[in-house]
Amino acid sequence: MNRTITIKSICTSLIALTICGCDAPQQSQQLHTTNSRSNRITSLTLAPSKTKHIAAAIRPLGTVPYDGFALPIVSPSGNWAATQTGSPPPWSTVLAQANASGLSNTSISIFELGWDSSEASLFKQLREPAMLGRSCDYNGFLIESPRNDGSRWIGHVSWTTGIINWPAADENVNAFADLGPNNQLAWSRRSLDGEHFDLVVKLGELQWTIVSQGEDWLMPKWSGHANGLFVFRLENGVLQATHMDASNSNAAHKSMKHLKLMSKATIRDAYQCLAATISSATSNRTAIEHLVFFHPGSLRLAMWQPLSRGSDASILLADHTTAGLIHNSTQALLTDANGLILQNLINPNDQRRIVPGIQILRPIDSASWPYVLAAPSEGVVDLTAMRLIELDD
Repeated sequence: MNRTITIKSICTSLIALTICGCDAPQQSQQLHTTNSRSNRITSLTLAPSKTKHIAAAIRPLGTVPYDGFALPIVSPSGNWAATQTGSPPPWSTVLAQANASGLSNTSISIFELGWDSSEASLFKQLREPAMLGRSCDYNGFLIESPRNDGSRWIGHVSWTTGIINWPAADENVNAFADLGPNNQLAWSRRSLDGEHFDLVVKLGELQWTIVSQGEDWLMPKWSGHANGLFVFRLENGVLQATHMDASNSNAAHKSMKHLKLMSKATIRDAYQCLAATISSATSNRTAIEHLVFFHPGSLRLAMWQPLSRGSDASILLADHTTAGLIHNSTQALLTDANGLILQNLINPNDQRRIVPGIQILRPIDSASWPYVLAAPSEGVVDLTAMRLIELDD
């Protein structure tokens, strides 16, 4: 019997896994294991340095509703949040499958966050039936709208007006879109009767496509460096992470690098890799071209640096982590079931518990408060600004 992995719920955004059977899927051997209302400070350091403790200063921004599936998107400015409420869409719709049904009462709302009041206030509710996308920029955020004829459109919603522009609105099934910082957009596309997804890349007025030859191109994600693009490639059950220079089709084909993740994979496994990740279309904070993703074969976060030739080009991060990002060149901020961890990338055993409870990071462009934490509970998400500080012993 094959072991199958299903995502039970995104209500905690932790990708809770149900594992059945006994045969583990084959996985790549290329990955290396590294083993209130005022500004408050919580110091929960598990592994303090000899002279410093790392603590988190936090600032409540309010509570917003959600559907127990898709966590809110926070604008790069930190002023807005978009959230999905109502009945969660079925998996066939989430994965843009051929038998997908329409949306029943799923709706999208925009909230203004409470930097002054510590309360979030409803700004606008969209009338368009749609699902929350997985990317945003300073101007707005992405939605995906299944249409009555079976097609699917990609929309870009203004934070400040709620007006929707439709960069992909045609007779095809357009899904899994991601915005880049330089007027970039990438998404997966198949025809209504097509079996596989192409990759579509739009750079301003230039648009080009990798046409499927029997494989699927899924969940693209801009690296934040020039036209660097990651995408997951699925062919005959083999799932790979792929990196390319997406400047044009020719450059993409010549520059492709692949990292095998697992065999016996499905589109759901590719979705699971970035299920807890929201891409904010801002320049990458580090000099490293990298991808942090949930490894569906190893059941923890991994980091891939496709342009590195060293032994650290691909590493597994801390056990049982399901969401996170690179904080700086030597540290990662990671989420497990017990809270937020600061992991030293050079000394992986140096792992410091920063904030308790399920906390999913949303990076924002603020020197004072570079992160917003999303803490889900029953039907609502608490949003809190956070920064790290060092405390002398």
